[in-house]
Amino acid sequence: MSTNTAQSSSVEAVQRVGGDVVFLDLRLNSGIKPRPGQFVMAYTKGSEEIPLSIMDYEKGILRLGVKSVGHSSKLFVQLKCGDYVSIRGPYGTHFQTHNATNLLLTSYGLGLIPLYFLAKERKKKGLETHGLCLLKENDIVLSKLLEPHVSSVRVIRGDTEEMSYYEEIRNILVDKGFDLVVSCGYKTFVYRVWRACEDAEVPAQLSLERMMKCGMGLCGSCLIDGERGSIRLCTDGPVLSSETLRDLSDFGSFEYNDTGRKVKI
Repeated sequence: MSTNTAQSSSVEAVQRVGGDVVFLDLRLNSGIKPRPGQFVMAYTKGSEEIPLSIMDYEKGILRLGVKSVGHSSKLFVQLKCGDYVSIRGPYGTHFQTHNATNLLLTSYGLGLIPLYFLAKERKKKGLETHGLCLLKENDIVLSKLLEPHVSSVRVIRGDTEEMSYYEEIRNILVDKGFDLVVSCGYKTFVYRVWRACEDAEVPAQLSLERMMKCGMGLCGSCLIDGERGSIRLCTDGPVLSSETLRDLSDFGSFEYNDTGRKVKI
């Protein structure tokens, strides 16, 4: 089955984390091979089609993490076992970390979702991974997900200590000898992580967030402009390397809104 063909998937299990986050296990009828960092386009009854990061995949069960932030995501959070979700994908680029012997995962909030998938896959291969998470109080429980799959994980409170997080990243990049940093979170967060990596001359792979409507590179809503041209984040990303980001002058500064207008971040 083509990744552009939607398939109906039944909800097999629901795990609620706090009041506004849910993990959904979906049974797929056809085989797909998602990789950490990729996403699917999903909709359920009454919702619009929205992009969702892949949290895990094993033996035909696709796990998605969803936070209620709008009308459509609220409907996903309200799903129960036996309900159905329509899935297209997987789409996009993925993290490539097989050559990294000492990896640092950095995340803000639900940016931890695709990094959980990556940490789990790396542990299977015996690769060393460490986590540094910026989480608000209601989301701190998410850090427990990483603990079985990483050598260490540290949590910094996002609601009171956000600025100290970036200082911590700068310090450990100098002292700990990481050979690669991967990151996922909101727009200004990943930009600051990238700047810290550039200053420390440590390569990075970042999962970026932009508005996505089609997932196939057709609508242009996820464009990021640069001096040498634009990229479509749904097909050229969402995971981008340091080298690619250096050529994108709009990274960390501008994005396109839902009307197609370029606005400051």
